[in-house]
Amino acid sequence: MTAGSPSLAKAIQAKFAPSLRRDGFSGTGQRYFRVVGGQCQIVEAQGSRSGGKFAINMGIQPMSVPLRSGDVPDPKRMREMECMFRRRLAAQKGDQWWDYEPNQASLDMAVAEACAVYEQVGKRQLDGMAEPTSPINTVTAEAFAARAFDFNGFGNTGILMAWTLAQMRKATGNHAEAGEFARVALKEIGDGAGGSGLKVELRALLAAA
Repeated sequence: MTAGSPSLAKAIQAKFAPSLRRDGFSGTGQRYFRVVGGQCQIVEAQGSRSGGKFAINMGIQPMSVPLRSGDVPDPKRMREMECMFRRRLAAQKGDQWWDYEPNQASLDMAVAEACAVYEQVGKRQLDGMAEPTSPINTVTAEAFAARAFDFNGFGNTGILMAWTLAQMRKATGNHAEAGEFARVALKEIGDGAGGSGLKVELRALLAAA
């Protein structure tokens, strides 16, 4: 950021953070987090490399599931991109970016508009995913394999989502369902050489079922 150029972090702190804090989020700058319903939920602003626009990314990481790096989830340090379930904030389906002119007033206005979408849409999406009846808690392996589920727009690759759901079921002691999700993930990986590390983990989950 050059002298006099608009600051996304400053706009987020002034126009978006107050709403997030009311909903239990902590954080500073462009990244905010909360732990609710056994999940770390992250809301993080992403500026365009070319400038002039930004997006709001939302991530959900079950606290019972390790990151793909192998680390235990640390809400104070995690980034949205590390979460297993991710999506962009949008008023409707699709990928939404907010444009602004090269001044702070325009950026503040754009961030306020993004905050309004969070309050109208994103808050409900995040809250719903943290409920005991959240689809990530209730979806069956059969429904997942058939893609007959609705995760409020949050997702990842089918393989990583199935692996995550298997790990979640394992953490609750439901080894039978963990094995079912592991079987789905293994089927999606296929017989090729890819995903060898995941295959080892998934086969271990299947063997414990």
